[in-house]
Amino acid sequence: MHVQVARNLCFVPTLSLKSAFRGPLSRLRRATYELRFCLNSCPNYGVSCFTRLNFATQPKLRDHSVAAGPTLVFNGDIGTWSLLAACASLAQIAEQRTPLGKNLSASVLALLAALCLACLGLLPSQAPAYEVVTSVFLPLASVLFVLEIQFGRLGGPEVVTLASFSVGVVGTILGTIVAWLLLGPKLGQEGWKLAGALCATYIGGSVNFAATAQVLGMRSGVAPAMAADNIAMAAYLAALSAVPVKPSGWGNGSTAEPKREGPPRLTSSWRRLSLCVGFGMAMLAAGTALAEVLGLPTLGIALSTLLASLASGSINARAGQTPFKGAQQIGGVLLLFFFATVGAEAGSLESIARSGWVLAFVAVQLIVHLGIIIGAGRAFRWPMEAVLTASNANIGGSGTAVAMAFERGWPAMVRPALLAGSAGYAIGTIVGLVMAHVLGPN
Repeated sequence: MHVQVARNLCFVPTLSLKSAFRGPLSRLRRATYELRFCLNSCPNYGVSCFTRLNFATQPKLRDHSVAAGPTLVFNGDIGTWSLLAACASLAQIAEQRTPLGKNLSASVLALLAALCLACLGLLPSQAPAYEVVTSVFLPLASVLFVLEIQFGRLGGPEVVTLASFSVGVVGTILGTIVAWLLLGPKLGQEGWKLAGALCATYIGGSVNFAATAQVLGMRSGVAPAMAADNIAMAAYLAALSAVPVKPSGWGNGSTAEPKREGPPRLTSSWRRLSLCVGFGMAMLAAGTALAEVLGLPTLGIALSTLLASLASGSINARAGQTPFKGAQQIGGVLLLFFFATVGAEAGSLESIARSGWVLAFVAVQLIVHLGIIIGAGRAFRWPMEAVLTASNANIGGSGTAVAMAFERGWPAMVRPALLAGSAGYAIGTIVGLVMAHVLGPN
């Protein structure tokens, strides 16, 4: 509004008014100078913005700060948000409709798409939109991922899958320690932070990596680490899907979930979606406030996730079914915005190419994890359907675990996959933070 008023004032014929309206002209100039003071004091409209209004009383200044950066166009907030949304939505579409997208996953595609736009100068390496994504979207996604957790009426498949999942958590922790002893010095000064984030991501999925990295203040090396994480995860999950399994009768048993031809789709009403977002924001605010009271502000995300899992678990148990249907899908969309932000902040393909040692670190983690969970499954004679579902939930989260259960014809494993994945979302960040501080400098 102020800018429009100032723009209109620019077209006042100053010379003609001098002779006829000296008094009004004086007041007009005073108002103009007051308006300029207001604009200059506002952080969103600096001197450069006022200069573009071309006041007669303001000398034209040349601002070379824009030319110094790599950004060509779309350097405003609207353009940045539009391109981030385009990366997220196109990545999701490509994952569902193209073979390449299915192999790489939507998160990798969103990261690479934003990285390419940043290399072309269409996305800036720093923008206010990125701060919103990391400070609001990411914590909210972490909370939304645990709202559908349901621990009531656990049957045989659920109990065995959760037991296998717990063994998988131990395998990930031991794998992180072994990988750190072998390759820790190769990860650089922030290697302990990276090790903690990678431990978190292989307990419940990529949302734990993002949350742990933010809490630890890990900025450098996030893009190559996430690229290595997603590449290794895609290869590991593909290998799990190819493991031959002798039918045990568990996977084909009855389940409360209706049988579908593919992964579950978002069928929630707008009322439920609004409830998910509102309840998630409330839990996020409560967790952040609790962290401030305890004097541990960096644990806001972890405490919010823990509170959300406890509260939603209690509500879901009393209701008999979750009223938060669709929360994980919303969280997945927000997480794609975060991956696009990571790609944009990376700024160059060289950052992705520097992920060799991270890939080696991840390989050691996954080998130890797989050996321990398969060994425990054979020792306790657990059905291989439950063991593989639990391992998938460890590494990829509930979404990939449910998808594998549908693809392999194990409808009875759908609910155990959701339970194990939700448990991973709830504890992954906390375990990753503990691991980082154990491995970090004293």
